[in-house]
Amino acid sequence: MGALSVTSNPKYQTPFTPLLPGVDVGKVNDFAGLHGLVTENTCAVIVEPIQGEGGINVAQTEWLQALRKRCDEVGAVLIFDEIQCGLYRTGSLWAHSTLPVDCSSRHRDHGEAACERLPRWSGHDTRLGGLDNDSWYGGHGFYSWCNLLTDDTGTHGTTFGGSPLASAVGHYVLSQLSDPSFVTQVKETSAYLTSRLKRLPRWFPEVLQPHIRGRGLILGLGFKDPSVPSRVVQLARERGVFVLTAGKDAVRLVPSLNVGKGEVDFAVDVLESCLGVL
Repeated sequence: MGALSVTSNPKYQTPFTPLLPGVDVGKVNDFAGLHGLVTENTCAVIVEPIQGEGGINVAQTEWLQALRKRCDEVGAVLIFDEIQCGLYRTGSLWAHSTLPVDCSSRHRDHGEAACERLPRWSGHDTRLGGLDNDSWYGGHGFYSWCNLLTDDTGTHGTTFGGSPLASAVGHYVLSQLSDPSFVTQVKETSAYLTSRLKRLPRWFPEVLQPHIRGRGLILGLGFKDPSVPSRVVQLARERGVFVLTAGKDAVRLVPSLNVGKGEVDFAVDVLESCLGVL
């Protein structure tokens, strides 16, 4: 219920209302609205470095730095939600791993500690074999703060966290994902996919927005007409390629991390054919 409360999509919320109160929704990369959104009454801020359901929008580094600073000013915890963009999908363990240190790994020097890093994953992709495997982590100051509130170390737990089976599977999956040769392959394939997708706005300027969204292997095509993405999804499925919509005006491409160049070529060729019949 807590997770549903902090999404802005009524499609997911409506069947489960009423939800938790006190949630304010902001806009990514909105500098002007930060001070009004994050106040002394703010407990935590949850943000995706790359929005998934929201439309494959990348949070600007400067905006995340400003958000980090504002959270520190008011003592709010900053949480990076990387359900979709984490675990090497961008070529690094976390999408926020490549951010400047003052954006993602600093906390206040005095008594009221703020979070250093707190991404989480829960049943992330099928690379955990469909087995739920939950974890969370943060800076030392954040854990001290949690223990102070609960008067008991380790009171936060998860249904599957610490399970011997889940831990063994998670360890194996992470060891495979973090293999340097595999990470290199992910980066090379994502660069190739991006290079092929960049041609499409030039070929279909009346249909597509000029820039490819996202990073790594979480990418999106933005459309000028919001009614078109769902039609492209249907046409692509009929031709053997599974893609999804994202936000109000985008088609989302989130392939398996072990996707090959041949599969990339097939998928982009199909997308070209779909755009050609619109």
